[in-house]
Amino acid sequence: MSNKVSCSNVRALVLEEENPTNDVDAAEKRQDETDLSKLDMPPPLLALCQFVQTQLKPINETMRVHIPKEVFGTNHDTYLLCEDILQFASMIEIGSIVIAVYMRYLFDYLKMANMVNLVGLIDPRKHLKNANGDLFYLVPYNLGSHWVLIIDIRNIVNISIKIYNSHIGKQSSLKSAIWKNLHGTPRQPINVECGYYVMRFMRDIIHDPGLAFEKKFDKKMEPVQYVQEHIDEVRLEWAEFINKQLHNNK
Repeated sequence: MSNKVSCSNVRALVLEEENPTNDVDAAEKRQDETDLSKLDMPPPLLALCQFVQTQLKPINETMRVHIPKEVFGTNHDTYLLCEDILQFASMIEIGSIVIAVYMRYLFDYLKMANMVNLVGLIDPRKHLKNANGDLFYLVPYNLGSHWVLIIDIRNIVNISIKIYNSHIGKQSSLKSAIWKNLHGTPRQPINVECGYYVMRFMRDIIHDPGLAFEKKFDKKMEPVQYVQEHIDEVRLEWAEFINKQLHNNK
């Protein structure tokens, strides 16, 4: 089983520090105007876009989202540009801040499901550092212009094998676990959908109480392909969370 799962394939895990993605510059390169009447989106997302176009965009205002320390390890605020929200509504390429905000929402689910001590979340603008060995981590990672999801569980499994071998009296010189690829992981049909696929894949993983994603996406299965209904569930949750943040910021 591999520890890095991509929208299109599986690769080895690489851990290093990286400068945050400049979402502001990326947003300026994209289309400035969005015709909401031509877009198909959940009603809460439509309401959010209408608020952005009528209230925020005319005064070039951003939207603040607070990220508590327990989510990514630091207590800070992040800011969504109007373009971030309109691009998300338009189903075009999204940046790291949009994904980070959805992970903030997923953290609330982890707390509700008492899974905070099982799953860790890594800010997509950073890379894994000083990780807690008792958790497995979901790490969105951008390969230049393509989002993938790293699932780091090697430490947990290797430690468990060592404990088991010790318990049954096996020598530590025995071979370590053999890691295999998961070829059944979700693959998006169009390149710009990769960020949405990563968000949905994280959702599917933590919504399984048994965290048995390695069985669901093993190499014997056909690759999963999400339909628009699956993506819209994520867009709905994202919009409802942002609308709640707007209410709290008043």
